[in-house]
Amino acid sequence: MPLKEFLSAADRAARLCEQSDHSICGGSRDCERVRGSEEDHFDAGRLLLAHGDQEPSDDWETAALLRLVRESIDGPRARRSRRRTILLTGALARLGERGIGPDMVLRTWLGKLFTVHSLLLTAREWNRLGEPGGEAATFTPWCELLSVQLARNEREVSGLGDLMLELSQGEVRRAADEWCARAAVSHLVDYRVTGYTTTDVEPEDLYLPAGEDATVWLFERLSLTYLSDWSPSSLQWELAYIDDPGRVLGVLRLQEEILAERSVPLENVIGELTQRLVARGVTGDVIEGLSPEELTHRLVKMLRAGKVEDACALAERAFRGAPGDEQAALSLAFCLMVRQPARARQLLEWLSVRWIIDGDSAARSADTVQVDLVTLDMVGESCTLDEAARLVSGLKVDGWFWDPVDLVAGRKTLMEFTTTQSWLARLEELRPLSRDVAEG
Repeated sequence: MPLKEFLSAADRAARLCEQSDHSICGGSRDCERVRGSEEDHFDAGRLLLAHGDQEPSDDWETAALLRLVRESIDGPRARRSRRRTILLTGALARLGERGIGPDMVLRTWLGKLFTVHSLLLTAREWNRLGEPGGEAATFTPWCELLSVQLARNEREVSGLGDLMLELSQGEVRRAADEWCARAAVSHLVDYRVTGYTTTDVEPEDLYLPAGEDATVWLFERLSLTYLSDWSPSSLQWELAYIDDPGRVLGVLRLQEEILAERSVPLENVIGELTQRLVARGVTGDVIEGLSPEELTHRLVKMLRAGKVEDACALAERAFRGAPGDEQAALSLAFCLMVRQPARARQLLEWLSVRWIIDGDSAARSADTVQVDLVTLDMVGESCTLDEAARLVSGLKVDGWFWDPVDLVAGRKTLMEFTTTQSWLARLEELRPLSRDVAEG
């Protein structure tokens, strides 16, 4: 039977069950799990807002507790204060009572986010060094490690992106990873990186009995509204739960009420898997174990180190695995701008046309593509400085780009631009050079 016919039959059976006072499912309401016409109206943010500024209690939904924890780590509630500590520790305590321990939450679910946010706080503290007043220093040991790291490598940093790139590697990153993996929960909550207490974390502290993927599924199911944000393994666990909820609950060893907070229709899960395969060619990361952000980060590090061939090879591998993935195509085009500009242009123009056809000309990376195309036009001498300035002035320039001045001169220099004006100012430095060429 074709899938659509199966879903239609399942929907009819579910409606019949509902009309007969759930006589078919025996009152378990399992029929509601396959109702293709039912919408998934879940919104963890709305659940949390309903509780106002109250302290977490036993009657809070698990989803609201998880949302509070996430917002306290990297969100509107992340600013350090006594109130934040009270709410965060309260939420972790209520979750622990339900079999969801703090190590699962802070290390397994939010570990990467927690580490990156702590490095961001370190960057802010580094930028305040020597300034009078301000917040008390918290990340002094990591700032000292950064000083040693920069001195040894004879490096200077310019801009937040450059600073975060440096913090995310070497001794500072190792110190942050060690702190996130071993610091006592209370010291994680308070961002205590000096003299923190270490604790031995066992596997059973980090994962539910069903394993890491099942643990991630629980968190994504109760915290991420859109299935497009779920990992592939979470979609698979959702299918298993729809098929046999009792068996899945048995291996999770969680209260049924926790998963009952949200109902995800079967049609939505299958639709998301289909969309990923048809649009991108893969259901998960284009390179196993590397998120889009991590892939971009790795490519930038390679290019800044002059490893253009290695970066192109990695980007090519990602694009081959997911030829429909826009970020993979953009990353490959960016690497090829200094190696195969004609192919880079082909990819960039393909992205532009695709967004127009899809009616998504305001796509997140659309401005980046246009800036790269203008840069290639200048290198190919098919665009004047005035034309380039006019075209880019209406775009948002924020991120890593090839330095237009050096690229026109045949050099390969990666620069971080945080504003359109900074890119245009750099472009103006080409004017006297072009005048000299014209006079010569």
